Amino acid sequence: MPTFAPVVEVTAGRRIYGELLATYVGRDPCARIMAGAVQRGNVRHIKAAMLLADLRGFSRLTDELPEQRIIELLNAFFDLVVPGVIGSEGDILKYIGDAVIAIFPVTGDDPAPACESALAAAQTTLAALQASPPEVQQHISIDIALHYGDAAYGNIGSGNRLDFTAVGRDINILSRLELLCKDVDRPLLMTGAFAAEVAAPVVEIGHFELRGFRQHQSLYGLCQDGEVPAAPTWTDGV
Repeated sequence: MPTFAPVVEVTAGRRIYGELLATYVGRDPCARIMAGAVQRGNVRHIKAAMLLADLRGFSRLTDELPEQRIIELLNAFFDLVVPGVIGSEGDILKYIGDAVIAIFPVTGDDPAPACESALAAAQTTLAALQASPPEVQQHISIDIALHYGDAAYGNIGSGNRLDFTAVGRDINILSRLELLCKDVDRPLLMTGAFAAEVAAPVVEIGHFELRGFRQHQSLYGLCQDGEVPAAPTWTDGV
């Protein structure tokens, strides 16, 4: 026993540390950090389906409700989004105030499975909201943007404070897309690049300018009653 005790202690400590780290940074970032990816600039370029979910009207809520109630609503919002992402094998990349960014990395050459997983996570989230108690639905509305593209994935930061995150042009497209959900009165929007990879029938909402990007983007939503499905088209270079 004295011989094996130090081994057991180290193994248990590493497991506890790993589980704690995964809680804060996600499963895949945790695995990479534990494997030694801890240097600034240690990034890799990935293709992924991307999801951004936002709590609509958060500024109004902070003006109307006490802080404790805001915290409760934020946790309720995250409880609606996160299980769907994890259940669809996605990684929660970051909480940004009242929003969640998740990625579904593409494995192999076919992006369709990752995009289908991201869409399933979005649909699970919206279904969970519809099934939630009236006191939750009274304050929580969720906007979700879906996109497929490239990202630089890894350690970015300064000095002794690093962040394991994803950045790049397609992440910016995702954030701009979410802002349009309220304008077109749709809880879920997707780019043509994403819509082209899913089997669900989609409808073209229109061509929109995304702030900071020169060319307009064709946006799609899931078909609702009476809407005619459209074949998504997109070009590499928005």
